[in-house]
Amino acid sequence: MSSDNPINTADDVTSRRAHNALRPISSLAFELISRIFHDLAEQDLPEWTHTVGQGRRLSLGWIPAVTHVYSHWRDCAFQDHLLWARHACDFPYAPAFDTLSLRAGTAPLRLDNLRQWLSGNNVGVGLWGLVPAHYFANLVKAGIIQLALTLSEARRLAEMMSSAGVSDRLRILHLHVRPDTVHFHMPSFDHWPQDPLQHNLQFLSNLRDVLFSSFFVPIPTNNLVSLRLFHKEERHWLPNTTDMLALLSNAIKLESLWLCHWVCDSSLLPRDHTLLMPSLAELVLFGDDPEWHTALTAHLQYPRIKSLHCEGIVDSSFRSTASASELERALSSLQANPNHFTPEVPCLFSLRISESRGNVHIGDFSEFHLEEITRPFSGLVTSPRMAKEVLSYSPRGIVPYDFLTLNPRSAFAFRDNDPGSAHEVVHRMVTAYSQLSPSPLATVTILHLGALEKPQSIDWSQVLVHFTSATTFILDRDHPAVSSEDGPIVALTRSALSGTMLLPRLHTIITDKKVPWRAAEVNALRALASARAARGASQLRIRPLRRSDEMPAVINYFAGLLPVPETV
Repeated sequence: MSSDNPINTADDVTSRRAHNALRPISSLAFELISRIFHDLAEQDLPEWTHTVGQGRRLSLGWIPAVTHVYSHWRDCAFQDHLLWARHACDFPYAPAFDTLSLRAGTAPLRLDNLRQWLSGNNVGVGLWGLVPAHYFANLVKAGIIQLALTLSEARRLAEMMSSAGVSDRLRILHLHVRPDTVHFHMPSFDHWPQDPLQHNLQFLSNLRDVLFSSFFVPIPTNNLVSLRLFHKEERHWLPNTTDMLALLSNAIKLESLWLCHWVCDSSLLPRDHTLLMPSLAELVLFGDDPEWHTALTAHLQYPRIKSLHCEGIVDSSFRSTASASELERALSSLQANPNHFTPEVPCLFSLRISESRGNVHIGDFSEFHLEEITRPFSGLVTSPRMAKEVLSYSPRGIVPYDFLTLNPRSAFAFRDNDPGSAHEVVHRMVTAYSQLSPSPLATVTILHLGALEKPQSIDWSQVLVHFTSATTFILDRDHPAVSSEDGPIVALTRSALSGTMLLPRLHTIITDKKVPWRAAEVNALRALASARAARGASQLRIRPLRRSDEMPAVINYFAGLLPVPETV
């Protein structure tokens, strides 16, 4: 049987390659092609596939795309040693891993089982383990280690670290001990002596980015840039308060510090002196110990801070007995430097008060969706157990950590167990912020006052008068209601009718209220729009808060709520 397509000969292959070499795609720079390769590797994880009649096999994922294309691209792939060093771990079986890691040459390897674990494609490991056995043999070649481990695997890794079983080129170390592998009958992990300063771990002194979850081993911190500790409350591991301060005192280059559910004894913090952290730009304190958080923020000095999340502060700071100077000191230690706030980026002020809890954010949250910033501490891990949010945490340390890339913001929470005092806290919080110099409230463009359970005693004219730059007002959970006589919408209407015009730059109201609205709410909103239009203000727009509500029908409904101003 003859075919219309002749069989390719060597001349045909040579001719085709010569033709392909003249195409523009074959003349792209190595740097651009390398970026494409790395993007493919990040997005196309190898996985088990089912082929009819052939059973189950592991796909090659991104490899065909980088090795079976134009010869120029194939040459670039084989020259890109960093590609193979970082992504050989995508193929957990030892033969494939060894073959691909050889292409890395002398480049430090990345040992990472997190993507495989999260995808449910946990291949290449034993019945009771999470880490492929050959990973331990390659620790001495690793520059990045990001592992989910069982307790026994964590013990084995710690022993190898204590005996110089890892590379001095190790820069990133993220270890997550899975709580579901920790059993009560297991002995406490006490491999390390009490004093971490007794260890001479200079082969780890090049570490830049460290994350421990339900796990800890003492490490040198003199060159550390990012330190993130999770879930100490699950087990009683080091460090205690004294050890923590000893570690931090040497971390003069530390730019990011996270202590999440990592509780220490605040009474052991020295009261007669403070600890200067000259490079710290990001501080995250999350958990249920406001006294520890308050004491630590008071003990630390961080002149370059740009992003601060504090889960709790002492209740008494915002009780009626606290003086104005005490409030100012509390806010000054619990917020990013207002001098970092710039007109070029949106500035959010979010205040949530209930009878038992309050949350405050201020700063640039432009990287979040508005639905996320209305929830307290979005982006942080809220469960004391290990969640996918921790396992899938993407470290900044793969590239050099740079505090200049941080957007200035502060967030903290407080508790007030006095029923009915929420309105007092709102007034005292806003007043305290307004008395700072310079006051950050004047830079706020996005205002969120949500879930106020007792709004009827709030004097909205005194609260809203400080937000002269606000263009967006977020109302969520229908607290207070749009039509409430004691709510902010009616207060805005009254101010416009009287000529004082609160929130003079307001043009957008964002709400999570389901449609359709009640007639009373529609009338209240239209009264506000008419009163502001009569004073020459911008036409108001209504937008949904939830992503799920961003549908044409909802958008059209909100567009029809307010009358279109007449044109001359």
